[in-house]
Amino acid sequence: MLSSEDGRILISNRPFDELFKDEQGELENEPVEVLIPRDIRGYCPDLRNTSSRLPTKRRMGENRDLWRVTKNGGSIPLELALEPITVDDEKLALVVAIDIRSRKQAEERMRLVQDRAASAVVMIDHSSRIDFVNQTLLDLAGYTEQELRDQSISRLVPEDLRRAHSVYVQSCLHNKSSRAMGKPSSIHLRHKDGTLIPVEIALTPVMNENHELVVCTITDLRESTKAKKPLKAKNQDLSQFTYSASHDLRAPLPTILGLIKICMDDLDDGNIDGIKENSSRILEIAERSAKKVEAILEITRSSRDALTRQDVCVEPEIGHIRTDVTGPSPECSLILDLHHKDPMATERASLCVVLESLPSNAIRYVDTEKETP
Repeated sequence: MLSSEDGRILISNRPFDELFKDEQGELENEPVEVLIPRDIRGYCPDLRNTSSRLPTKRRMGENRDLWRVTKNGGSIPLELALEPITVDDEKLALVVAIDIRSRKQAEERMRLVQDRAASAVVMIDHSSRIDFVNQTLLDLAGYTEQELRDQSISRLVPEDLRRAHSVYVQSCLHNKSSRAMGKPSSIHLRHKDGTLIPVEIALTPVMNENHELVVCTITDLRESTKAKKPLKAKNQDLSQFTYSASHDLRAPLPTILGLIKICMDDLDDGNIDGIKENSSRILEIAERSAKKVEAILEITRSSRDALTRQDVCVEPEIGHIRTDVTGPSPECSLILDLHHKDPMATERASLCVVLESLPSNAIRYVDTEKETP
């Protein structure tokens, strides 16, 4: 299209007319304002006069939305190239219009995909200014796009991490390679209200029209962190249980070893009756140890199932435990003072584990140099 200095359309070619739904030559002598949306037509004369006084070749609509009105009232996104020319001392403007509807549709589709992505995405330039954010990031951080666009990324970074974040970004741009940012357990995103949200961040450098940018892909770790807490507690319980179980299963072994040593001495002396007696005691302790393993397995099942209560007589149980943990050892003795004749309604396996821990620890850590009270 060719327009005059006062803004009249002198001539337009067929593709231009078809773009705006006009017949061939229908736009001639019409003011260029007919192609401009009504809400901004008032600015056109001033802009045209400025362009006439300072004629320069330039592009309009680049990196921003520029719309033109068609004959039927519709709007078309365009990019315009303006070039001032002079014909017979008359200043004219040559306008080339580029229909960018397909590009806008592709951009809109990409925007929809990005906004529905599971991960939050924020794109920043080399100076850490925010160039792009998706809807997931806005929902996660509590901001609107207007509040973040062209602002420093420090709005989303905790104060104690801002210096390190700048180093990560510059390193990513310099090395031109993707990288994770810190340990997941130490990275947080700062919400608009100041809340710190545990996240995982991956940095990816990209080039956009000769501009270096960094894409930050942010994964919300709140749910996984919440799920890890009970798992961590269970691991601690398992560690404590393993220690307790190994302690309880090891307790009868010194007694068994002591009895075996006595049997060997009796064998040298030909004391068959002593061998039979101590072998019977070893067999009893071994059988109780096997039952103890079953009891420990029962405890593990009881952590998942409901506890089964039963009447337990404490005195006989402690008697068996006494035999298991003392045996023939002459170095120490276990004196029991029991005053609980009636049965207890409890879970038997757990009670026995507790009861055995007390005397076995007492014997293991006894101070032999201390006088007996």
